[in-house]
Amino acid sequence: MKIPLAIVHRRRVEVLRLAWLAAILSFICLAPACAASQRESTIKAALITTDAARDAFIAYDDTAQDKIVTAATSLEQGRAALADYREKRARYVTAFAVAYRAIAVAVTLNDQPSLTGMQAAVAQVLAAVAAVTGGGK
Repeated sequence: MKIPLAIVHRRRVEVLRLAWLAAILSFICLAPACAASQRESTIKAALITTDAARDAFIAYDDTAQDKIVTAATSLEQGRAALADYREKRARYVTAFAVAYRAIAVAVTLNDQPSLTGMQAAVAQVLAAVAAVTGGGK
């Protein structure tokens, strides 16, 4: 049985909104850090937030690529449109890689600069995902 594209799209939008909300709430509630236990909580919150943003981006990405394929009038046109989209998508993939590396550095080093760098990288990922997905609105 084939599920209508409108229903699939609605479900993906719901998942996107929930993942985005979870990311924002996690980052806002758990971001401040000072002591070791707060540092651990901050790193954990950054990882959870980045994972939630990644999940939201994956949902958006899947929908965007489906739309490109559906709108394609020919195989060549579809391939070209997907290649263009994937080229633009690469910067988001890079932002996630930077954020995950920054989290790994913050776990490895026990200093304030690594924690500050991690928070900045996660904030950039959240801003990038919010810009492309509409911020869960």
